[in-house]
Amino acid sequence: MESAIEFLSNGKPYLGLSPIQRLCLIRALIEGAYETYHVNKCVNDNFRDRINAAKALEAEERRAKKEIKDESTRADRAARERLASEARYSLLESKRIQIKKKNKKTNEFTNEFIEEMTEEDIINQDEEAQAEFEALPTPDSFSKVEVANMVVQMQEEEAFDATSLTVLTMADIMAK
Repeated sequence: MESAIEFLSNGKPYLGLSPIQRLCLIRALIEGAYETYHVNKCVNDNFRDRINAAKALEAEERRAKKEIKDESTRADRAARERLASEARYSLLESKRIQIKKKNKKTNEFTNEFIEEMTEEDIINQDEEAQAEFEALPTPDSFSKVEVANMVVQMQEEEAFDATSLTVLTMADIMAK
């Protein structure tokens, strides 16, 4: 094989080689072509696999972003609902307290009756209560800051597995 390559490298004609040298040379060229084909195929497969992996990664990133957006939307909606619910509860409790104060003067109702009053009973007490009830904020009327603060609070409550969190100062703790 080496003598055949040296023979051709010196510029001598191919037909000057012996038949065995020609067969060895052809075999070496075929093996080289075969190996080149397999290396090329491997490189192409690697490129194709890399492109497919990049596409899969992009699809996974899009899916993750969509999930995050959906979760954020659900958290915002829940926070808005909770803010509206708390505003409603606060109004009802303040009206219940007003009814109790008014009842101390008139003794019209018993305390048990006042505590058992339904939302509709409280709202229908007077026109002012109805107007305040109708003026309550809707879930969509809260600002982004209020919603963001409520989302944070709800996440903290969830993290601590509690229904509500109360932050106490050292003075509050000492007083208790």
